Amino acid sequence: MYEKLLRNKWESEDHYNERIIDLIDPTQLRNNLQELSRKPHLAGSARDDELASLIQQRLLAAGFDTAELVPYKVLLDRPDSNNPNLITIKDGNGEVTFTSKYKEDELHSDDEDPDFVQAFNAYAAAGDVTTEPGTGIVYVNYGRVEDFKKLEELGVEVAGNLVIARYGKIFRGNKLMHAEERNATGVILFSDPRDVALEGVEPMEVYPNTFWLPGSGMQRGGTYTIKGDPLTPGWPSTEHAFRLQEEDVPLAKIPCQPIGYDDAKIILE
Repeated sequence: MYEKLLRNKWESEDHYNERIIDLIDPTQLRNNLQELSRKPHLAGSARDDELASLIQQRLLAAGFDTAELVPYKVLLDRPDSNNPNLITIKDGNGEVTFTSKYKEDELHSDDEDPDFVQAFNAYAAAGDVTTEPGTGIVYVNYGRVEDFKKLEELGVEVAGNLVIARYGKIFRGNKLMHAEERNATGVILFSDPRDVALEGVEPMEVYPNTFWLPGSGMQRGGTYTIKGDPLTPGWPSTEHAFRLQEEDVPLAKIPCQPIGYDDAKIILE
């Protein structure tokens, strides 16, 4: 009965929905999106602050009684612009035969930006991981519990090895956690073209000619498995808030790095 009443209520108010939709300006939506995505705006950056102020101004201009900017002090993780994260392959003589990309291929002449965010997974551990010659890398599918159980059934050793997993099915942070729990030394993540390039991987089949991910595209993102600021779990990160010590926070203890599927293909081969 409740669902019937609720459904009838919405059906009787369709004209309100239509009126709201009629008030939406597609051109303004496009302009807003272009402005928000015009430059990199990593959390805590000057550009991020500029956009927060812009949104505040837009809300006030739209008729909101108030729109406040509240400062928070949050534990953030950023890549080293002078020392990008890389994955290399060496031959038997120790010569580097492959180096992964840490940024996407440039598509336009103005793609280069001094604030470009290099590929990284926030809150993963910093450090170097080296595999022994001939050891290779363990492919763990989506990095789910059942994937690791299958490897165990097959007698594939994860402990002490670097693993590579594809994005999808579960949160990237859980992939890292599952690998760490099984004593892997590090994790490489990539987006499988079966999931992100359904029309194919040729230039005309991916961005900018379609919306599918190109081969150099890398998914950035955090790996912390609890929502919010790691130092203030469950409460706001205001200036005088109680904070945990960083060493008491369950952050990952092994590195994790995203790459594009073009690079993943080379590594897996």
